[in-house]
Amino acid sequence: MRICGVKLTHDAAVAVVKDGVLEFSVELEKMYNQPRYSKMRDLREIEDVLARFDLRSYDIQYWAVDGWKNPSVDVKGGPVDVAPYHETDPPENETDLFARYQFRPDSASYCHVAGHVMSAYATSPWAKAQKAAYVLVWDGGMQPRVYYVNPPAMRCERVGQIGELYGTLYSTMGLYFGPYKNQAVIDYRGNDWYSILNTYCDYSLAGKLMAYIGVGFTYAGRYQNEYLVERMEELHADLDRLANIARNTLGYDNHRSVDFQFLRGIYDFAVQGWHDKTILAAIHVMCERMLVKGLERLVPKNAPLCFVGGAALNIKWNSAIRRAGYSLWVPPFPNDCGNAIGQAALESLYQTGQWHLDWNVYSGPDLLPIEGAHAGWTAKACSLDSLARFFHYNPEEPVVFLLGRAELGPRALGHRSILMSPKYEGNKKRLNDIKGREAFRPVAPMCLVEVADDYFTPGCADPYMLFDHTVRDQARRHLPAILHEDGTARLQTISYAHSPELHELLSTYGALSGVPILCNTSANKNGCGFFPDVRSAMEWGKVDHIWANGFLYSKEDQ
Repeated sequence: MRICGVKLTHDAAVAVVKDGVLEFSVELEKMYNQPRYSKMRDLREIEDVLARFDLRSYDIQYWAVDGWKNPSVDVKGGPVDVAPYHETDPPENETDLFARYQFRPDSASYCHVAGHVMSAYATSPWAKAQKAAYVLVWDGGMQPRVYYVNPPAMRCERVGQIGELYGTLYSTMGLYFGPYKNQAVIDYRGNDWYSILNTYCDYSLAGKLMAYIGVGFTYAGRYQNEYLVERMEELHADLDRLANIARNTLGYDNHRSVDFQFLRGIYDFAVQGWHDKTILAAIHVMCERMLVKGLERLVPKNAPLCFVGGAALNIKWNSAIRRAGYSLWVPPFPNDCGNAIGQAALESLYQTGQWHLDWNVYSGPDLLPIEGAHAGWTAKACSLDSLARFFHYNPEEPVVFLLGRAELGPRALGHRSILMSPKYEGNKKRLNDIKGREAFRPVAPMCLVEVADDYFTPGCADPYMLFDHTVRDQARRHLPAILHEDGTARLQTISYAHSPELHELLSTYGALSGVPILCNTSANKNGCGFFPDVRSAMEWGKVDHIWANGFLYSKEDQ
């Protein structure tokens, strides 16, 4: 039985599950070099994705479409009927988040938040044993909420809510403070906050700010201005009161302005002379403590916990939750791009009773084939051993590295990456210049899992680049290119089971250089998804060497 999950709105994706196994998941941005966060504009795009895997729509027995904020989503060839964004607010006692909305005999839809919950739980270590788990969801259109997935009861129920701030906060605060501030938002004094959000909010700001807040921390990765954090906690507590008033007088869904009120309050306070970097770091810390305290109130410490939604891409929040004593699972696709997987998993559960998905992070689209000669480029066979030698003897040369099928989720995990030696400080600037990024943006390390603890703390297995690690003092002089402003790094560990090819590359490079680590940043042109083929990387032209499936392509001397 094949089931196809579809995400139509931003971060559109198509995922197919066959008999409990994820065959593939493809975000549209990874097809044909499309812009980041692409929406599905034509239902025929589903057929294009299926065709990449030699499938047609008649090969699909059941369809599951991600829910959204309206009863239908307009797409060329549509509209498509969908479930709501989340459960009814306030929830009735018997509300089940996994409620199925059937629109045709072969198609259904589950609410958007249910897709998030199931994308995390079905891929978690606990699903196969059908062990109950808590799931924290903090997404753009909702406050942070905790759910309880209970397989024996075949239900998912809401446990409680943590605060009143929406998941768009991290992007929105970048409109008030820091290098991306927008004066039109700062000066706005009206009440149409929803329109302001839709007009000015940039999905990419969250990731950029995650890097920028590191500038506001000490070199040990700590924040020391307790005064600011305490004032913000007081403001947030007052927002809880304001939200309750709005809920009782205007209706539950009409109090979204509280996050703008929160930021406005901070901005008015900030005129006292605090630097933007300090303010942004304080907001981050306040939210971090809000999450940890809320979890301590709602979730037992020994209980399995998943974290999902766009906010779960925040490595510092993830690390804080893990340090608080929780056994934490974050999937590599916690943002909306994972909801096609979640929808397929929900329909698979309905049809078969199976909670668990067998899956592999490298289940995206394969590289498009190379056809014909490429003017201005030479090609030669190049083994992974030879490539490792290239990095060692050419330590200031980056290489676009394209291997097999693309990784799932927004982070480059070695199959669509630009790799480079970490041993020269100038390499960080070189990579940021190539990518057109600000100087404060970090470059991630890729390290053999067996020795990660020698260079990083905690240095535990982290194959999906979802947690914060501090670079050990004795390692800093060897790894200047991957060192962030606050002395941390967004580590990706590589095991042989995870990727034999990457493990071989790092092992050989480590034997030559003494450091089994390479810089890793995404292989894409600015504002677009990963390169779908070698030709796209050549046309981009900002890196002189491209390795793809055993061949090294190099620019000819001009």
